[in-house]
Amino acid sequence: MTFKQKYEDARTWEQKVIVMDLYHKIKFFRYKKWSLRKTATYFGVSIGLVSENLWLAKNLMLMRACNNRKEALILLRGLKK
Repeated sequence: MTFKQKYEDARTWEQKVIVMDLYHKIKFFRYKKWSLRKTATYFGVSIGLVSENLWLAKNLMLMRACNNRKEALILLRGLKK
């Protein structure tokens, strides 16, 4: 199973975040010039979504109490202030 298939089969937003983050980190450590754009192209999503997902992954433990992705982003944006 590929990362893209795993991402598409993911049932929760947390699973999608983890799969995308893992894929991006593996590629970045292997290819130092790896970019958000390349990850976005691979998954067929926007650079903004990749950026948000990597941000969410970095703070996933804080997000455990959130019911959905939108709540998690609102919480993180509040923490930035």
